[in-house]
Amino acid sequence: MEAGGVRRRRSPMEIAAFFTAATAAAEAVVAITRNWVFYFCMRTIVFAGGLLALFIGYVMAAYSKTWLDSLSLLPLLFAAVILPVYAAVAIQDARRLERERVVWIVRKALEIEGL
Repeated sequence: MEAGGVRRRRSPMEIAAFFTAATAAAEAVVAITRNWVFYFCMRTIVFAGGLLALFIGYVMAAYSKTWLDSLSLLPLLFAAVILPVYAAVAIQDARRLERERVVWIVRKALEIEGL
């Protein structure tokens, strides 16, 4: 309300800016929740994969009598090493995409405001 009880009419740009800001806020809440779950899962994979690789290395060293026995466990060791590395790369990529998304939202908001 303006002075004297007269309501000021909003321009279409002000209305669009309001709805864009509301949409961006809703997207941010969803993204934060989704990213938290994603990071938790990926960090768990990194930690558990590292422990699995250590365990397989221990089994290879302790129970293999010949080098042929070690070769039979080698693919399992490769899988145990590659999975946490892949999860770490996925975390890095998600953070990069998140930064790019934030920059895009800020630029869009500045365009709407005309700055």
